[in-house]
Amino acid sequence: MSLVQEFIDYLVHEKRFSEHTVIAYKKDLENFLEIVSAESDEEISELSHRDLRSYLVALVESGLENSSVNRKLSSIKTFYRFLRQKGDCDVNPCSKLKGLKKKKALPQFVPESQLWSDNIFDEQQDEFENALDHLMIEMFYQTGIRQAELIGLKENDVSSSKIKVLGKRNKERIIPISQKLWVLIDRFLSIKKSIGLKGEFLFLLKNGKKLS
Repeated sequence: MSLVQEFIDYLVHEKRFSEHTVIAYKKDLENFLEIVSAESDEEISELSHRDLRSYLVALVESGLENSSVNRKLSSIKTFYRFLRQKGDCDVNPCSKLKGLKKKKALPQFVPESQLWSDNIFDEQQDEFENALDHLMIEMFYQTGIRQAELIGLKENDVSSSKIKVLGKRNKERIIPISQKLWVLIDRFLSIKKSIGLKGEFLFLLKNGKKLS
């Protein structure tokens, strides 16, 4: 049995990887052996660090994204760790081979006009649910507060010009708000009052329970 087949059997029967994962490993290995021109078990066992570096360069020059290169490299590293443990190669040629740095994508900010259309809050929806959804989305968008901070807002934490937020490690901060946001807050408070909904927290479900 070839070293590659032994490795595949190992993934299936001992590691119990999914069929999809095993197929991906096999394709990576076949691609690797084709690039480094290794056909026999002896040639596979005798590949050097330089051979692996050449393989890495070939992947980069082919135009693959760094993340794809690293995934293929991970497959080869796993293969050679397996061979080393079995004693089928004296030195692991991947031992000092490092993956490529992941490219960091710059954040892209979405214009408010693209967030939703004017009719996303359906007028036929329950008035309370409508006001709750609209206020939460505007609150997140305009203030940048965390989910836990929004859930923890109390009615006495808000005013017509600012909100008081209790953040991590109980640090308190004041965030100015726009008149538009205050109009939504005031509307939601009025609806809560009209249906007899009471509680110290600003955001409540219709049954009176705090948001989770």
